[in-house]
Formats: sequence, structure tokens, C-alpha cells
Amino acid sequence: MRAARRVKFARVALALAALLAGLAVSVAPQPAVPSAPATQAAPATPPSFRQDVAWSPDGQTIAWSEYSIVEPDSSPSWSIWTSTPAGTRRMRLIPNAQWVDFSPDGRRLVYGAQVDGNWDVYSARRDGSDARRLTRDPAADREPAWSPRGDRIAFTSNRDGAQELFVMNADGSNVRRLTNDSTDSHNPAWSADGTKLVWYARDAGGDRLHVASADGSNAAVVPTTDAGAIHPCFLPDGRLLFAGLTPAGRTLLTTIATDGSNQVVLGGIEAFYARPSRDGRRIAFLAGAWPRSRICVARSDGSAARVVIGDPREQPTSVR
Repeated sequence: MRAARRVKFARVALALAALLAGLAVSVAPQPAVPSAPATQAAPATPPSFRQDVAWSPDGQTIAWSEYSIVEPDSSPSWSIWTSTPAGTRRMRLIPNAQWVDFSPDGRRLVYGAQVDGNWDVYSARRDGSDARRLTRDPAADREPAWSPRGDRIAFTSNRDGAQELFVMNADGSNVRRLTNDSTDSHNPAWSADGTKLVWYARDAGGDRLHVASADGSNAAVVPTTDAGAIHPCFLPDGRLLFAGLTPAGRTLLTTIATDGSNQVVLGGIEAFYARPSRDGRRIAFLAGAWPRSRICVARSDGSAARVVIGDPREQPTSVR
């Protein structure tokens, strides 16, 4: 009898243990959802497009125009910026403005600004203060370039239909038209002695370099071997520096004489805009494409190029 009771008790104990074990499984906490990694991927940087660059006469500052978002939750817009050639002490100076150049004494800037929906040429002190309106025309006046002597400013305007080349006194007086054709002219630049101008014009045949005397006489096309040629300027030795378009669609920094001789690709650097320092020892150039570009600085032969404004991981591309 006692043995039967022991067996029965054992069976009850085993059943109770099994029941408790089942309850333990059913109420056990579920594994926690893994938390997000401590380091999240950084949000993509909004694109910034820089379209031109200029050197101060002392070589201590570069200025450029940039299309970017400057305030949170705002739309992108054009602004004039400055920094050292190393990219430090970066400052946003002038809103709603583009295409900038320095006066030959380095005290003022000239630029195109959009005020009340219209583009006109303005000048301001180097810090952006004391803005002065130089043109007053309902057409778009922009792309100004200050002459080496400081007495004249060249610019482009569509006030007569096509975008033509004009020149005026540095105070905005005595505006004179220099070109008169059906092509659209862009980005005039002065020779070091102030006697010549170079620009590029766009027609059905593509983009071509043009040179002329400072009064618009003796205009001529500079023959190049490129599919197109844009954003020219004079080097201190009188040669031209420009971005040449290859059949493959690349733009390479190129030098050439004003008569079309001695065309040389500069270091194989891909860029669409470049300007030399006053002493000719360095060049600042723009690499990339819309909507993201970066400012780079190199030696005059194109060597030792480095990014100074923009993503430093996107170093200049050299095509050999």
C-alpha cells in the first residue's frame, strides 16, 4: 500500500514539474530587439556648386560664387564667398550674387547681383560692405572683370538681344558695347597690361575663344584643336589658359598662344574654370560638374593640385 502511494505521489510530482516548466517557457521574456548601431551614417551633404574663382592681388585671398544651401530648411541660392588659398577663414560675404573679381589694388570686389529680380553689376569693399550699383538696365548685366589699371570694368549683357561684351568706367559711367554679332559672349578677362580682352562665344558651331584689343577692335577667333573652349583668361606671360572640351566630353586645363600656336594640356587636369595668381606661381581651378564642384589650387604647371574648398576626398583628376 505504501509503495503504491509512493508511485502515485511521484507521478503527481512529475506532472506538476512539467506544468511549471511549461508555464516558465510561456511567460519567459522575448529577446530584446537589437538597438541601432551607436554610429549612424552621416546624412548626405547638400550639393554646392562653385562656378568661378578669383585671386586677390596679394595672393592671400580667393573669392568665388557658390550655389548652395546656407540656412537650414532654406532653398539654395547664389552667394559670394572668400577664404585663404588654403581654404581657411571661409566667409560668406554677399547674398544673391555671382561672378566675382578683385580690383587691382585688392580693396574692392566687383560682381553681378540680383536685386528686385534683376541682375546688375555692383562693387563692394573687400569685406562685402559699401555696395555700389554700377549698372542700371532691365537686362541681365553680369560676369564683370576689373581692368589691371583699375579704370575700367568689362562685363556681359543681353540688353541688345544676344549676350554681348561691354566695357564701362569703374564708376559705372561711359558704357560702351564692344561686340555686335549673333553669338552669346561670356566671361571676359583682361591681359596683364590691360591692352587686350579674351572671352568665349557660343554659336551653332560650339564654344570658341575670341581675343580683341581693349576697345573691341582687331577681334579674332583663337583656333584650338578642342571640340570646344570655355572660360579663358590671360596668363602673366601673355598665353591663354582655358578649359578645352575633348571629344570624350572631358574638360582639360589647356594653354595656348593668342595666335593658336603651342597648345599644351596643363598637367592633364580635369577642370572647367581656372585663374592664375598675380605672380603666376599658382592657379586656382574648379573641378567637378553640376550640381557639385570643388575649388583646387595647384602650381602653375598643374602639379601638386589639392582640394581647398569642397570634399577633400574628391581630389583633382588627372588624365594622361
